This record gives sequence, structure tokens and C-alpha cells, in this order.
Amino acid sequence: MFDALMHGIGQVQGIVFENAVEPALYRLGLMDWAETVFDGLEIPLLGALTILLAYLLFRPLEMLRPVERWRERRAVRTDISIRSSTGSGWYPRSSSCCSRRSAA
Repeated sequence: MFDALMHGIGQVQGIVFENAVEPALYRLGLMDWAETVFDGLEIPLLGALTILLAYLLFRPLEMLRPVERWRERRAVRTDISIRSSTGSGWYPRSSSCCSRRSAA
């Protein structure tokens, strides 16, 4: 099952690369980066899949029996936008790569 899932993601990766990313790389004169960008495209695709699966699993459960009651949904929208951007792989989940080290 895992192999079938990865095969499907590989096909989607190829379609997205051929129809959207590769023409942009060609127009910008960045075709030297094509292989690296193709390999890196898998991370956002897997992130989008995890977000979709989490939504399909947890949203119905939340509608049936909410854990918290919200008067204002603004905080929820903020959480959704942060989760979407980190889950899709556009930037790291933790800031450990950018943290300052104190001089000892």
C-alpha cells in the first residue's frame, strides 16, 4: 500500500513539474536546477497530502464532538494558516536552525 501511495505521489510530482515548474524554470533560465527542484517538489506534495488527510480525519470528529468551544474563530484561522504553511514544507516547523547560541 505504501508503494502504491508513493507511486501515485511520484506521478503527481511529475505532472506538476512538467506542467508548472519546468516551464517557469526554462523561462527564468534556471534549467540547471531542474533535477534539484524536481526532487524538492516531493516535500510540499507530501505536506499537502498530510494536511488533506488530517482535515478529512479530524474535521468530522470536531464537528461531532468539539474539544473546545470558540466564540471567535479568528484564532482558529491563524492556527490553520500556520499549520498549512509548515505542514506543506514551505518553511521549517521549528526555529532551531535559526536560533541564536549564547556565548559560553
